[in-house]
Amino acid sequence: MHIEPSPNRTANLIVGVDVGGSKVIAGIFDGSGPVRRLHVSRRSTKPERGPAAVAARIARCVEDVVDEVDATLADVRAVGVGISGLVDAKGGRVRFSPRLGWTDVPLSEQLRSLLGLPVFVENECNLSTVGVYATELPDKPARMLAVFIGNSVGAGMMVGGSLCRGFSLAAGELGHMVVDPLGPPCRCGSRGCFEVLASRSSIYERIRAGIAAGRQTQLSEVPERGGSWRGKELRRAFQRGDPLVRESVSAAAHWIGVGIGTLARSVRPEVLVLGGSLMEGLGDSMIEAVVRSAADPATGQPLHGVRIMVSSLGDQACIQGAAWYASTLTQPTRDALEDRVYLFRDGAPWAQPE
Repeated sequence: MHIEPSPNRTANLIVGVDVGGSKVIAGIFDGSGPVRRLHVSRRSTKPERGPAAVAARIARCVEDVVDEVDATLADVRAVGVGISGLVDAKGGRVRFSPRLGWTDVPLSEQLRSLLGLPVFVENECNLSTVGVYATELPDKPARMLAVFIGNSVGAGMMVGGSLCRGFSLAAGELGHMVVDPLGPPCRCGSRGCFEVLASRSSIYERIRAGIAAGRQTQLSEVPERGGSWRGKELRRAFQRGDPLVRESVSAAAHWIGVGIGTLARSVRPEVLVLGGSLMEGLGDSMIEAVVRSAADPATGQPLHGVRIMVSSLGDQACIQGAAWYASTLTQPTRDALEDRVYLFRDGAPWAQPE
């Protein structure tokens, strides 16, 4: 296991980072009490330059956000980083990230060398789940499931206030869960995967197919291959009643409901939260259809006892969770990550030995 630098116990600032395929978002938080966001900075990721170059860009984004609040790195206690893919949180390594094209990258070590601070790396959906749980659920339910839907689909789960990672670090990797065996082919080789039916990318594919068939839309010209419309364009066309856009969004809402219904009947959470960029833009318009499709297919009855809600955090969920995570792991009770289990007590993060 890597050894983290000892945190400065008198430093109260915490930085949370979300590393995406196109941009890095860094938020700086006051960690002296309940974690409170002070500022956010952004920088492009440029994954084509390789892991070392991306790590340098993440470090510069951290430095930028610290500078924006007139502080220095000496005022920062720790940094939490969320990234897509399989992440070994104890070892601080990104085992596999298809979005970035990474395999076995020691990201925590790289950032620690660049910043001279404790750096904790986790899967982005796990940290987004922590962010939602910490800031949007004051009652702290015993079992909470969060599903994040953007161009891909992922999830995280809190059980008894503890983050559930799964034995192989792959808990929550839902994109290729098959929800319709007769559905369209997926790049993974299967058919009817959750991602290919319910993601924002699936909506764009339906719209492209409709345009190719001669249907009209209020959207701008079809983007070049590999491109997509902006989320604001999609939302505007939906709100104006564009039939093709509405049909495409409704189809995704149906499959989101089918997918989360299957999950909810399997794990029986008290609360099921929907987040991610698609839900941020269209969640309020989709939620009724989602809940309807989540009903038990055998009885037609809604999910009994499960509260379904849309997160309001949007792209801030991961940085919020990353900050809570790093804050918890640098509390002065223990220093070893494997000696901790992530807990919340009375609305605040708390760590105890396993």
